[in-house]
Amino acid sequence: MEQKRCTKCAELKALSEFCKDRSGKNGLRSQCKACAAAYGKQYRAAHPDYHKRYREGNYEDALAREKHYRDTHSAQRAAYNQRWRAANPDYHKRWAAAHPEERAASGKRYRATHPERVAAKNRRWCQANPEKAAAYAKQWAQEHPEKRAATQQRRRARKLGATIAPFDESQVYERDGLQCVYCGSTDDLTLDHIVPLAGGGAHSIDNLTVACQSCNSSKGAKPLIEWLLWKTQLQMQLGQC
Repeated sequence: MEQKRCTKCAELKALSEFCKDRSGKNGLRSQCKACAAAYGKQYRAAHPDYHKRYREGNYEDALAREKHYRDTHSAQRAAYNQRWRAANPDYHKRWAAAHPEERAASGKRYRATHPERVAAKNRRWCQANPEKAAAYAKQWAQEHPEKRAATQQRRRARKLGATIAPFDESQVYERDGLQCVYCGSTDDLTLDHIVPLAGGGAHSIDNLTVACQSCNSSKGAKPLIEWLLWKTQLQMQLGQC
């Protein structure tokens, strides 16, 4: 049996007692597994935040390493995760309660990098909990009327086959000064498509403007020029201009 002497404990051990290292002699580390494990335990005790600091400074590299490990050690990873969850059933709940800001940032990164997984998980949850999903959707719509309106606009744009460009609705409100561009009202503000979706308009920041609910409903799917002429004629008849 081939053997190798550990540079730490000076014992002669079988090659299977050494971890692989492409830069080492014979492709193995100079220290045996037991000595390397002892050193690693001592180092982690002296530097408890090492992995956190490394991940923050090398986020992309850390993600690539983790992905490579998951792809090459799927069975080992699944077995380890199962054992760990059985031994620590409430770990994630305790960690989230102790680190609310880090939990929020981590969730935001995950949602940004895995939108398909998040959408699929949400669909499964809604299908399994229809009553809770309906109650939550109703509560959310009441608390976020502007976001609900934006969601409905995107859904309508998809149904009509319109072009949908990513943007932040708040940018439109800030650009137009938080008032209706048609009448100057600051009440019941909504977003209106300048070129209607039914007329081939895109759901994009360049084709959206701020309008009060009254002007938006009055304009409907009419072309802007046609609606403005109609509105001017109506005001003249009523003696408002």
